[in-house]
Amino acid sequence: MQLAYFSISDDKSFQLLAAKNLLNGYGVTINNVLLSNLSLVEFTPLVRSPPGYSVVLSPLVWLFNYDYKMAALVFDIVCVFPFFYYLIRLLNFLSIQTWLKNLFILFAGFFFYPADSHSCTDLASLICMLAGFYYLLLLMQKENTSFSLVLAVSISFFLAGFFRYNYIPVVSCCPILLGVAGFINKKKPWIKGSFQIALLLGTFLLSLLLFQYYNAGSAAYIAPRETGLFPKNLLRMHPVIAGSFFDIDVHLRLFTNFVGGNYRTNDRVFLYINYLLLIFLSVYGIYWLIQNKRQLKTNTGYFIFMGFSISVAIICLLIFLSLRNSAYLSPTSLPWTYVQESRYFVFIVVFIQLVVFACLFNRFEQLTRFWKRIAVFCAFVLILQFIHKVYYVSIFWMRSNPPFYTSPMFTIKTESITR
Repeated sequence: MQLAYFSISDDKSFQLLAAKNLLNGYGVTINNVLLSNLSLVEFTPLVRSPPGYSVVLSPLVWLFNYDYKMAALVFDIVCVFPFFYYLIRLLNFLSIQTWLKNLFILFAGFFFYPADSHSCTDLASLICMLAGFYYLLLLMQKENTSFSLVLAVSISFFLAGFFRYNYIPVVSCCPILLGVAGFINKKKPWIKGSFQIALLLGTFLLSLLLFQYYNAGSAAYIAPRETGLFPKNLLRMHPVIAGSFFDIDVHLRLFTNFVGGNYRTNDRVFLYINYLLLIFLSVYGIYWLIQNKRQLKTNTGYFIFMGFSISVAIICLLIFLSLRNSAYLSPTSLPWTYVQESRYFVFIVVFIQLVVFACLFNRFEQLTRFWKRIAVFCAFVLILQFIHKVYYVSIFWMRSNPPFYTSPMFTIKTESITR
């Protein structure tokens, strides 16, 4: 699917250009030509994105003889392997039965996660978040503080911010969460680990922000819009709960076609249902944390505590940005705000899926009647989603255009390299 949906536009094009300029000795910059003097080329620092993608991709651009399309494609394909690697590691950490583990990997292989193909950093930053999350769980599992795990957590979370700005405040909360959990559960190794992670991670992130500030003139970037208080922006939040199980837009259109009614009306009702689900799960999660605040002794407990806390931090950040900044207005689409962007919720989507498999499917016999019904319903929805995506992918490949290396959009040089 990385091959089929590969494209270069928007942010990816800017960061590829910055990678090329980095190789040419101009730093992480983009070219600008003034209308007053077309012969004069200025190199301005890349501000709208952190330098992670450009720095990591520059060796590939050099390896493929400045064929930036091939370099970007190879990077996109390579990212798939660590993504599934850390999914498998997390499944093993949760001690999920082998047949359920295989089903999850099969389902994930056909699930369209909200990682935009036009963006170059969605999947890469998600991998770094999953890696840091996994190493943090291993650190909680150990009786003593392991510096190698502390270093792995710090580097992984730093790389998440190195690829995407929005993860910087989120990962900054992780050592605090570990310290709070250690204080409440009277775990001195957790408290010690939290200070070590805070020191290392803080040093890494501060160095990144200082580099951006002195090199690009701004430590971070938020699209320039009117600032103030805009509570109306929260009325169209991405339905992350339902989006963790199926493709929302496709099924909503099918529902509208079969049942009838107005698409916008059905969409609004669907959003309100998602709000209720989000509130219910948030309240239940907080209740679980209160009930188990001194009983974080199992791998599942560590997983739920840290995963739920990170998810809350992501949602709070998006709510703050949406409240603070006015919506982006476009003549061709509805007003856009941060809470509407599905790819910002991708970590939460993966976390919810893992929780369902670990806490519902893997422990089905131990559930109450209410939760058994919830588990059966979730299984039914996941099976429908899986069947639909298998059918869609099969039809897509049978009707797809010729392979990318025979497409006119690729140069002769690209074709010679791929052959």
